[in-house]
Amino acid sequence: MDKDYLEELEKHKIKKSAYTNVNLPSKHYFVFGKIFHFNSAKRLSAKNQKAKQVLVKLISNMGVKRLENSLNYMIKNSDNAFALNEKGEECGVKELMKDWSKIFSNRANAKEAWHLVFSLDEEYLSEKKQRAFINSVKDVMSSHFLGHKYAFVMHNHQAKPHIHIVVNKYNVLENKKIHFAKKSDIKYFFEALREDFAYALGARGLDYINRSPLEKNLQEATKKMKQMDRVLESDSQFGISQIFQNIQLSLHQKIMDKEKRIVALKLDYDTHKNERERLQALLEQYIIHNNKRRFALMKQMKIMRKEFKEKSALLLSEMKELRRLNNALEHSKKDLKTHTLNRIQSASYKRNFLKSYEKIYPNHKGASKKDIQNYYRVKNSLEQESKEYKKELFLYSTNYYFKHSFENANLFDLEKKTRRLNENIDILKSMDYFVKQESESYLNNLEKNLSYINHIYEKRFENLEKELLEKGNKNPFLMKEYIKGCEFLGVENQLKKAMINEAPKNTGARNLYEEIQKRYNKPVKNETKENSINSMERSF
Repeated sequence: MDKDYLEELEKHKIKKSAYTNVNLPSKHYFVFGKIFHFNSAKRLSAKNQKAKQVLVKLISNMGVKRLENSLNYMIKNSDNAFALNEKGEECGVKELMKDWSKIFSNRANAKEAWHLVFSLDEEYLSEKKQRAFINSVKDVMSSHFLGHKYAFVMHNHQAKPHIHIVVNKYNVLENKKIHFAKKSDIKYFFEALREDFAYALGARGLDYINRSPLEKNLQEATKKMKQMDRVLESDSQFGISQIFQNIQLSLHQKIMDKEKRIVALKLDYDTHKNERERLQALLEQYIIHNNKRRFALMKQMKIMRKEFKEKSALLLSEMKELRRLNNALEHSKKDLKTHTLNRIQSASYKRNFLKSYEKIYPNHKGASKKDIQNYYRVKNSLEQESKEYKKELFLYSTNYYFKHSFENANLFDLEKKTRRLNENIDILKSMDYFVKQESESYLNNLEKNLSYINHIYEKRFENLEKELLEKGNKNPFLMKEYIKGCEFLGVENQLKKAMINEAPKNTGARNLYEEIQKRYNKPVKNETKENSINSMERSF
């Protein structure tokens, strides 16, 4: 065998499929899971607070059946009727499954592939930005998944443009599957993916950065998030008009994407139809001349008839969806016109919007995250205005658009965030003089975030204490949360004191408290090794 080829192969084999400590320099610091150095401090300074956040996400760790379903979904919602593989070749689902099946382990319940998503925080991408996005993703994949087969498809059917990628976990160069020995390894791996993705986008003129939610300016982010809430309170007609316009823009984009897809499917359908007609004419000639090749051709045509039927059904389905989107857009325009002309009470504006939304997006089907956030925002505002809103402590955030403000977060979650911020602030303070000087504004921002989360923690603790002591709420989770808060803040447990005083009258309350405390103080078992990679990724 050629010596140069063997040397090249050995070089590739050195590359690891997973990010481990072997890859790290001898002296390094980790801040929020990323290697931190002088250039990191520059990039994360206050000047770059406006840079957008990259998103790289592991959707699922899949077996063969789920892999096929994912590929069907990816292609169904794209502008084309195919996916692109690692070589840039156009492939259908059947071609990919046939090719990949050669290197599947064929073991029961084996996880053979990953489903990844790369996303940008953009409403619309020009052709130039779209090329930059695709090439950036290709760079990251070639760097981190060398030797792996993969297929990708770009989607524009939701609020943010994103690329779906399915990766075969088997590495043909290393002759092994992706494997992580520790949770920290998968954390470093995905942080490295996001860092490289941000660098690749920056090199192509797109201003993106990899930041933890705790590295942002949390107070500013909360103010921005609540801006629409304030508009709804001060001028509900104007606020709901804005939301209607956002829905219409979203529907316009979906209609344009659907029309592109229908054009691509129609072209594929016509090509297939012409080929079928050509083969039909050829078959007739074979039959007339009693040619034996007619049998092989008849088998080929049988397969083509099945494929033609599938393509026809898909085209009809997409045309039906296009009609539905057009009807939804017309309905939205009509409701906006009625809304603009009417002069009614604020609550009526909100009720009319909610009815309109539920007609356009029944059970939120087809709605983007932004649309769903606005729906809950209006619903919440209506409940408060019409006094239907019951002020109570949530066990966790029910309306997920609040989640980044931490206002409905429980004390366990807030304590984790506080500890994480403290740990990273200590790491920054222990670095050498030059890095500390460069990261001064970044460090100040983290300290402000720590102060903000501490303020929310104290506020939550006060409300919790009132709920348990004054209102007599006996929810076990809230009691457990309160005990944790007392320990963290180093304050006297008033609930215990109150229950002990009431013990002769109410032995049941005291027993409940003791049971909660006993359960809380019970040592937690170590996590089993059977946790899936998917659940590990979500935990970060």
